[in-house]
Amino acid sequence: MKHEGWESVTEALGLTLQPEQITQLEAFEDLIRERAIPLGMVATADQGRIRERHVQDSLRAATIVTEADLTGYDLGSGAGLPGVVVAIACPELHMTLVESRRPRAAFPSGPGSLPGAGRG
Repeated sequence: MKHEGWESVTEALGLTLQPEQITQLEAFEDLIRERAIPLGMVATADQGRIRERHVQDSLRAATIVTEADLTGYDLGSGAGLPGVVVAIACPELHMTLVESRRPRAAFPSGPGSLPGAGRG
């Protein structure tokens, strides 16, 4: 069932996420399972706990973003954690992902392949 389990996550962190943001986070979880795990960017053992181990942990960074924050940087982004998650949770923030290792920098490839990519 879509959007299941998010209420406890957002309550624990004191975040409010819109249904569209939850859909984007779920799509990112799927992307991690389908692409990042096979590429070795996320441990295979984490397959059943992507939300708890990675997404929820990344959402902790979103809790310190204020309205005054205009830009954010995720240095050593790898599989997009926490940068993509923070960008989804804080759509007003211009998030830049920085990764020096070429194979990781190519994940995911193609414009618009990240949930919420192409936002204005």
